[in-house]
Amino acid sequence: MAYAGIPPGAYAEVRRIPAHRLVKLPAGISAQQAAAMMLQGMTARYLLKGAGRSAPHHAPHPRRRRRRGLIVCQWLGIWRHGDRTAGSPEKAELAKAHGCHHPIVYTQEDFAARVKEITGGKGVDVVYDSVGQATFMKSLDCLRSMG
Repeated sequence: MAYAGIPPGAYAEVRRIPAHRLVKLPAGISAQQAAAMMLQGMTARYLLKGAGRSAPHHAPHPRRRRRRGLIVCQWLGIWRHGDRTAGSPEKAELAKAHGCHHPIVYTQEDFAARVKEITGGKGVDVVYDSVGQATFMKSLDCLRSMG
């Protein structure tokens, strides 16, 4: 079983957690994987459902946050069409395998121009940029008017 959030105290050796707060883990998922997946999944869900509209997307892909990026791709593939950028061709292929319709290798091409091309010049409703300073201004260029 896994849980995240309330009640606090995850460093305790023994816990009493209300059953409705627990998630049953599939076979083969370790406690360490579950801990990482719960936080990454909650973050992805918040970004897609709590922070704004969720279609289509440009989400730069940092080296150490691949799990969250893949969760976002998978959910976007289920909910709506998803677009995203990646830092390497290998990561772009991984994104495509997880539901990304138009992976863009942001380190090798002008991703803002490519997003405009994909959207017919309109831009996207929302951008989730987890890379930061290196991509921030171009990420803003990907947004549609009032996006």
